[in-house]
Amino acid sequence: MKCNVAMILGSGLGDFVNNLKDPTVILYKDIPNWKTGKGVCGHKSRLVIGCLKSNENSWMVIMQGRLHIYEGHKVAEVCFPVRVFHQLKIKNLILTCATGSLNPEYRCGDIILVKDHINQLGVNPLIGTPFKPLFVDMKDCYNEEYRMKFMGLAHKHKIKI
Repeated sequence: MKCNVAMILGSGLGDFVNNLKDPTVILYKDIPNWKTGKGVCGHKSRLVIGCLKSNENSWMVIMQGRLHIYEGHKVAEVCFPVRVFHQLKIKNLILTCATGSLNPEYRCGDIILVKDHINQLGVNPLIGTPFKPLFVDMKDCYNEEYRMKFMGLAHKHKIKI
């Protein structure tokens, strides 16, 4: 079994794991050095591993909840799971979240596809990590090929993006 994708679910998508066939569930508290969140609504603090019911070759590791800096966690703790996925040679990461926008045409519940971001936290997520490399090329952080596939699926299923 080779996991092709890691996915970090935001608060509203915890039920996505129901799309996995015979999933294996591991509580964060049972994983060495893996911190547990402080109870954000919808975050179950568990790792779910399995393949999609629709494609038995699509093995995924899914975080059902994550840590947040605003909960008082250190940046290195928040980023730790992504570094672990990298060490496991998982090359595809899907992040979901509730995100804001300055565009007044966006409404609560709209689906958006992020293509770039500006880090305004005042901290670098790579600081304090024991993992290498310390400097990561961000030029293709939001893979255009995947974004186009996502937009094609959204169009096919009549989902406004």
